[in-house]
Amino acid sequence: MENRIESEVRLTFVGGKSPWYKFVFHKDFSSKQLTNMIPRHVIDSLKCGLCKSGLSIFPIHSYGNNDMVTCGRCPLQNDFLPQREHLYEELAKYIEFSCRYENLGCIEKLKPDELDKKLKPDELEKHEKICQHKPCLCPILPLGECQWQGNYRDLHEHSSDSHPTYTFGTLELEIDMVTAHEENYVFRQADQTFVAQLKCDTENSKFYCNVICSEVESKSKKLSYNARFLDKKSDDYVCKEYSVQFCDVSKFVINENTTSVNINDIILNLNEPTCVIFKLDINVKITTPPKQVLTVDDDNVLLKIIECPVCFEYMVPPIAQCLAGHSFCGSHKEQFNICPAGCQSAIGETRNYSLESMTGSIEYPCKFNKHGCSYSSNAKQIKDHENSCLCGPVKCIVDSCNWENKFSDLKVHLLDQHKDNILELD
Repeated sequence: MENRIESEVRLTFVGGKSPWYKFVFHKDFSSKQLTNMIPRHVIDSLKCGLCKSGLSIFPIHSYGNNDMVTCGRCPLQNDFLPQREHLYEELAKYIEFSCRYENLGCIEKLKPDELDKKLKPDELEKHEKICQHKPCLCPILPLGECQWQGNYRDLHEHSSDSHPTYTFGTLELEIDMVTAHEENYVFRQADQTFVAQLKCDTENSKFYCNVICSEVESKSKKLSYNARFLDKKSDDYVCKEYSVQFCDVSKFVINENTTSVNINDIILNLNEPTCVIFKLDINVKITTPPKQVLTVDDDNVLLKIIECPVCFEYMVPPIAQCLAGHSFCGSHKEQFNICPAGCQSAIGETRNYSLESMTGSIEYPCKFNKHGCSYSSNAKQIKDHENSCLCGPVKCIVDSCNWENKFSDLKVHLLDQHKDNILELD
């Protein structure tokens, strides 16, 4: 019996039903085996009474005669006689749970406590902190007035559509240093979206400035920023470098610990300007070697699956599908009456929604990576980048010439082949 674990566990369901299940299993069972033993609907129904997420982050507590059970994400309810569910935790260590953001598109299923010492512990908890499907709330003040909630990487697009006054590419705007005010701005720089919290506190002569990255923190680079104040005479007052913060957007509130600059110092350094221009510069420092970007030569099964049989580029939504199941880029749909993969099946209005949902977890390399581009991003942003990628091909500006190559090679080509046509070239 020493290789067996016998657990009698109360599985609490939403709706008040609390049946008892008895599991007897060997210690050397894999998580896959145990997960398959327990019906998926049973695992998915184990919900925290407070946050409604899975009972997958320890410690797990029940509360006396109350049917409520809470997970480790939520505060302990000390007024209701909490009891630690050790037996449940012992069993749950072997089960693969869904990420709490499953309903937003995450397909990960991980264990709450990794028992294999070769792998990192608490893999589910660590994943949920950096999950790309983690919801983002609108940060535009007043908080809560805009009910938008979505993916972090969609924040700039939402703000541009719904709050254009508070949305920028590079953040540069005129600041009122005379009256008290507070605003949050969304801007995009260094291929990431940021929120700038600005507050002018005239009573205490302080200008607060904080920059928060709305996306998940990267382990490979450190982000910082410099706040610059300018006037129309080109005088420039640059503050010291500050670290970009990473936090939940619901915490977009300025407090006494927020970075601040003395307003009098700004005015003094700019020689009492008639207006002040505020500008933010984002600094990116690579802290570890960047991960290798996949190319079409890489033996990568996932990228091979999403390669279009027509243009041989990686497919992004919408992904069309013939009636036999072959997939191809939706942009090719109007070019064919039958499947371009060669099966002769009709195309119809079918789309491959399963493959489209998978693309949400794929980081696409730029299609010009063989020409030196190291950029990679999700399906939504990679096409926007490729349309303006400096490593992409450009045509010769001389109409009769068929040359097409990288933009960086254009100057050499013009000097080589069209020197007589050039008056002056910087």
